Amino acid sequence: MNDEVKPSVRTEKIGERLNISRETVEKLLDRQRHLKEKGIRKFLGELLVESGFVTKEDLARALDDQKIDRIKSAPFLSGLSDGESRILAPLIHDLSISSGEEFIHQDSIGDSAYLILEGKVTIYRRDESGEEFHLDTIGPGEFIGEMGYFSDGMRSASAKATEDTVLLRIPYGRLREAIDTIPALAPNFLKIVTDRPRRSNIRW
Repeated sequence: MNDEVKPSVRTEKIGERLNISRETVEKLLDRQRHLKEKGIRKFLGELLVESGFVTKEDLARALDDQKIDRIKSAPFLSGLSDGESRILAPLIHDLSISSGEEFIHQDSIGDSAYLILEGKVTIYRRDESGEEFHLDTIGPGEFIGEMGYFSDGMRSASAKATEDTVLLRIPYGRLREAIDTIPALAPNFLKIVTDRPRRSNIRW
């Protein structure tokens, strides 16, 4: 088991990218928390548009640029040119997971691998009585779910965020397309796959 979590994959926050003051961002984050307590989940970008601080077009451009930076800063995707990163961007989806939310389910069929950008994820199994057994804790820069690419998506363990977490979700079909389109990804992915058995024989 590995309880050591790597530092965050650092990219500019959306407020920084749009040159929004720290005071404004903090106020909107406070509003975001109040809405979440009422069961309403909104991203900071949505609140910036609703409050009139930026246009939808400005937000869309900033989010596209942020995704490119995230792609280029992630270990699996390191070394890509700007052009390759922009080819890859439409194949990958940002995903925010709330603390405590399970996003990989044991004994189910999954369709994606995930790259952790921020936060922490716990991997565990449940026995027949429902008791959970901790397997690993992973963090930024780590891949999860990649072994399902070779096993028709079957999950042998569950995963949940133990704090608010940001992921890049890569559908298996898109992953195949990405490797075919950008051959430089193949050795990076191979390294991830071959290193995994050293840590666990569980297909996440």
